[in-house]
Amino acid sequence: MSRAGCARLRAAAPESRLPLVLFLHGCNGLHPGYRIDLAFLRAQGYAVVAPDSFSREYKPRSCDRHSKSGGFHPGVIGFRLAETEYALDRLREFPWVDPARIVLMGQSEGGITAANYEGDGLAGRVILGWTCQIPWPPLWGLRGEPDTPVLAVVSRDDPWFRPWYVAGDCGTDMDGFVDARSVVLDGSTHHVMRLPAAREAVADFLARVAPTSPPSRRPSPPS
Repeated sequence: MSRAGCARLRAAAPESRLPLVLFLHGCNGLHPGYRIDLAFLRAQGYAVVAPDSFSREYKPRSCDRHSKSGGFHPGVIGFRLAETEYALDRLREFPWVDPARIVLMGQSEGGITAANYEGDGLAGRVILGWTCQIPWPPLWGLRGEPDTPVLAVVSRDDPWFRPWYVAGDCGTDMDGFVDARSVVLDGSTHHVMRLPAAREAVADFLARVAPTSPPSRRPSPPS
C-alpha cells in the first residue's frame, strides 16, 4: 500500500465506522475482472481494500493462466503473507475502520494466502478458488486461529486443480476449527465469485461474522 494510498484512505470520513474486506488477488495480479468482485462486496455495504502485490517492482509472476500451472515462484506466499500483515496493520490505524469487523478474503493465490494467514483479530476468513491441498508441508492445509470463522468455496472441476496433488477441497482440513464451512460447487469456474451460489454463500457469511450494522446497545431503563 503506497503512502499516497494510505493518505487517501486515512482521510476518508464516513459517518460511522465501517466493516472492511481486505481482498487478496490471484497470481495474475489485480486485473480488471476483479471489479465485479469488489463491486459486489461494496454493494453488500463493505469498505473494500485490494492491495496490488505487483506494486513491488521485483516481484516475479508465479503462474501461467494459459496452461493453468503455477509454483514458478516458491517464495510467493511469503511475499503475500507479509503484504497482508502490513495492510492489516495500516488499516487498523484508520479511524473509520471497525477493527472488530475486518474480514480477510483471497482468490486463488490470494486464497492460499488467506488459508495460511495465522494472525489474530479477524472477524473471518474467506478462501476462494483454493483446495488447501498441496504437496509442500509449509502451505498444506488450513492454518490460523481455530476460533476465527472460515468459509472456503471452490468448483468441483476447476482445471487448475486437476493434478491429484492439488485436488480436493478445504473441508478435509477443517477439523479443530470451531466455525468452518467448505462449499464445493458444480462446474469448472476458477473465479468462483462469478457464480451466484458463491456470491450467496459469501454474502451470508459476511452478514453473519461482520454485519454492516453493528449491534446497538439497549437503552438504559428509566430510573
